[in-house]
Amino acid sequence: MIQSMVARLAGRLEENPDDLDGWLRLARAYRVLGRGSDEVKALGKAAEVAPGRADIQLQYARALFPPGTDETAISEDFKRLIVKVRDLDPENVEGMFFAGMIAASSGDKIAARSLWQGVLKRLGPDAPAREMLEKRLQA
Repeated sequence: MIQSMVARLAGRLEENPDDLDGWLRLARAYRVLGRGSDEVKALGKAAEVAPGRADIQLQYARALFPPGTDETAISEDFKRLIVKVRDLDPENVEGMFFAGMIAASSGDKIAARSLWQGVLKRLGPDAPAREMLEKRLQA
């Protein structure tokens, strides 16, 4: 039953490809169903529909680089999306973090340090990510 509902939603989106909320719902449904590659495609469509929304671009980027992915496996699409997020919202903390990660993986330690220090300034003193960032900066 759930599969048929998801299939109907996907069919409706073929007829109405500019339905941002529909693409986001479809991506969530694919994630719940464990269909990661379909989730990425749906989020890619959402990103096409909303090119000026940093939050949507970031959601698509996260799907391209899920937690646990080796940082040496950063795709060009992910890099492009993070640049776009930073262009749309330069102060976006997650965009800054990912940009620092990209800089570090390409050997630009100065840029990585600057970006991550900027993230630390924006995090609260008890933020769970603070310790991880401090370790990255020490390294």
